[in-house]
Amino acid sequence: MRKLTATLLIALYAATANAQLEQLAESIEVRVTNIDVVVTDRAGHPITGLTREDFEIYEDGKLQPLTNFYEIRDTTEPRAANTTIATSGAVPDVPNDVRRRRILFFVDNYSIEMFRRASVVRAIDKFLDKLLQPGDEAAVAIWNRDLKLRQTFTSDHATLRAAILSLGDTTAAGPSIQLLTDRVKDICRQNMQIAISSPKGNPREAQRDCVADFTHFADDLYANERELAAALTTMLATLAGVDGKKVLVFAGAHLPDHPGEALFQWLESYFAQLALSNRGRVGEIALTNRSRVSRSMTSNLDIVARKANANGVTMYMLDAADPSRDLMPDASATEAGTDPASAFTNYTGTLASFNAVARMTGGIALTGTNTFDAALETLSRDLGSYYSLGYRPAARAKEGDRSLVVKCRRPGAQVRSRHSYVSKTADEQTSDRVIANIFHTSLKSELPVTLTMGAGVREGRKVKVPISVSIPASSLTMLPDGSDVVGGFDVYVAVGDSSGGMSSVTKKAQLVRVPAVAEAGLRKQPLVFTAQLLLRKGEHILSVAIVDRLSNAAGFAREQFTAR
Repeated sequence: MRKLTATLLIALYAATANAQLEQLAESIEVRVTNIDVVVTDRAGHPITGLTREDFEIYEDGKLQPLTNFYEIRDTTEPRAANTTIATSGAVPDVPNDVRRRRILFFVDNYSIEMFRRASVVRAIDKFLDKLLQPGDEAAVAIWNRDLKLRQTFTSDHATLRAAILSLGDTTAAGPSIQLLTDRVKDICRQNMQIAISSPKGNPREAQRDCVADFTHFADDLYANERELAAALTTMLATLAGVDGKKVLVFAGAHLPDHPGEALFQWLESYFAQLALSNRGRVGEIALTNRSRVSRSMTSNLDIVARKANANGVTMYMLDAADPSRDLMPDASATEAGTDPASAFTNYTGTLASFNAVARMTGGIALTGTNTFDAALETLSRDLGSYYSLGYRPAARAKEGDRSLVVKCRRPGAQVRSRHSYVSKTADEQTSDRVIANIFHTSLKSELPVTLTMGAGVREGRKVKVPISVSIPASSLTMLPDGSDVVGGFDVYVAVGDSSGGMSSVTKKAQLVRVPAVAEAGLRKQPLVFTAQLLLRKGEHILSVAIVDRLSNAAGFAREQFTAR
């Protein structure tokens, strides 16, 4: 992630605003956590018509009273306006901010083979209008050893469809993991055959070369998976500060818990076959580097799932691997080197990872299929029939992950929901919304915020860009303090780009204090915060927020610009 450098040029008052304002007003924070729950029968069909009395939520093992309850059903009727929930448990009209869908399609181009990627793209294109209703948003991200946000969040179906179809470009992905795996195996086979067939060949040396090549490739697979997990975490952050039903659809073909394990299993089998057919020339060799494949992705994938849960995102893991590839020997494969057992290890290792991530976030791993229509039909059904349950998290001295368990009293009901929740402070929630404002244009503002930018000035390899953020003083809450009136606001700043990169969020507290007799004059003026951003050259999106320290009202502004 890029680091944002912001230097203040004019600070309204010293940053002792926190202590002084706390003497005037105590902010009581009331937060409600919403949990999306899918309930099906044993055949996978949605169960509708349940009431709040049918559900129980346990946080860290303790039963929590429900404060909100909505049932979302698939309907072609226009969305209703916000209504107050009925105390009787009857289902009211569902508020727009609960019903709105935000879907991020994330395609791992590096692991998916070309013809399978084309099938995934066709299926998403076919179901796009069914997955998204008017007012919903979606984005498209692609992984090909680096992250690219191909399309930022938009509700324009034509724009989305163009971005999705572009993923089928056969020149976009380059060699897939499977092609590179086949290549390293072929090189090993060729070198071994040359060493065995030549009187002066050294099979033992060729074996050592094979082990070295496989070790290097296993290291590369592990590094790629770690970077992919980090990219998923980055994309999940783009959904943190928005409301509604949030889903990440991941399409990939290779994400085993132990990268390279199947590769070395194949190599051991290959050496064993050669040893049987070339006695005296090929012996056993200790694969001393195989211990390196014990490196696990469990902690990395756990971070991804917990990040999704913290941001209220359900993950659907779409397995785009060919379920029959290499599991059965080809009729023409007469030479040593065919090992269905290693192919099975590779395939099931990925499925286990997909299932673990999906289960933790309340989603499903859609696996083992040659038709992706059925997988996306399952996603569409989940989006059209689920329950939104709300409760107030218990106060706790130390914030962090809290376990969640949702139970349904209906006999035979199968429940899916996220397994954990992170209680975030008001400051963390605002930071999330500032990041979301980089990638979404639909955030609501309670305060009128004006953002202006000056011309950039080159400073070495970077560009210094002046910014000015202002709100009308008439919109700021102020309280009497002796002969003065006092108030304050916090300024949040973050920068991102179209590739999904983003800076950390910078926060500055500002205190406003004037004599009470001067308040009327102050109210006629804007309150202005100025700063300078030091940025790399290129396209950027600037996101700012101002939060009234006393009322907690917030306003947002964003600007897309080029730093030259």
